[in-house]
Order: sequence, then C-alpha cells, then structure tokens
Amino acid sequence: MYKKIIIIAVAVIFAGLYSLYLDGEHDNQFTPSTALKAQIELVENLPVAQFKFVGKARLSDGDSLQFAGEAMRVRLFAIDSPELAQECSKNQQNWQCGQAAKQALQQRIDGGEVSCVGDEKDRYERLLATCYLTMKDGKYLDLNAWQVKNGWAIAYVYYSKRYVSEQKFAKKQKLGIWQGSFLEPFKWRQQNNR
Repeated sequence: MYKKIIIIAVAVIFAGLYSLYLDGEHDNQFTPSTALKAQIELVENLPVAQFKFVGKARLSDGDSLQFAGEAMRVRLFAIDSPELAQECSKNQQNWQCGQAAKQALQQRIDGGEVSCVGDEKDRYERLLATCYLTMKDGKYLDLNAWQVKNGWAIAYVYYSKRYVSEQKFAKKQKLGIWQGSFLEPFKWRQQNNR
C-alpha cells in the first residue's frame, strides 16, 4: 500500500518538475498554435454594408489585409493588434507578438474564403470592416472577435466597445498577448512614429 502511494507521489512530483522545465525551456518559443482556440458564435448571414469584399485575403499584419485584385486595403474594425515589429514580454523574455498575431490569424483563415463588410474608411483610405471566414457549414466566423478572444488583438474601445467581452475572456485565460505584458498597439505606434 505504502509503495503505491510513494510511487504515485514520485510520479506526481516528477510530472510537476518536468512541466516547469518545459515552461522554462519554451518561454521564448511561443507559437500561436499552442494557444487555446476560443470559440466564437457563428452567424448565419453577413451584415449589409456599403462595401463588401469576398475572396482570398493576404494579411499585412494581425488586423489588416487586402484582397487580390483590389486596391483598397481593409482594417479590421474595433480591434487593435500588435504591429509586426512589436515585441511583448513573458517571464522577462521578449517575443515577437506582432508576428505571432499575424501568424495566428493566418492559421485561422488557412486559405479559406474571407468576406469583409463595412461602411467607413479611415484616414489612410482603408475600409474599416468586420471580416468573416466562411465555414464548411456555410455560416460565418467573425475574425475580428476571434482575434480579440484568442488574445491576438485588444478591443479598440476608443472607437467601439463591441469586443470588450472577448477581451475580458482572453485576459482572464491569459491568451496570446495577455500571457505576459505588452504596450497597447496604438501607444507602441506613437512611441515608434508609426
């Protein structure tokens, strides 16, 4: 009886120590595919808007894209993702969170059909849009919400409070950029003249 208890205790201690070792070993090697994929409720129909683009999207970063054959660029409305050159910190180690945010969105889209709808343009003449990924069942996944809920963008509350609940979820679960510390992307742009 005591042998079983000792063996179990040793196994638990070993598993805990090995887990700590792995955490330390991979702190600076974080990839988006290791994060929890937070679920987003799918919508049946796309909203009606003045502008609509559909097709294969080419990402510029974690919150902007462009469609082949279209001059207009698209900025995902009400979210703000780290800039490509931006770094975040986890356990006093810097990591490329801007690159990871773009990679996470690219992995989620995975070559699928994207639809972006919106009515306004920003000062750079980009369409401010909500973008959706067409799912196999014909429903649509809100990519703006997905980026925020998985921690790869913040809710851009200066323009809209639409994705605040998704941000609360990501922050509580310590997903994406919330796993450590970061400068809000708009503040990073101000400090880096972008």
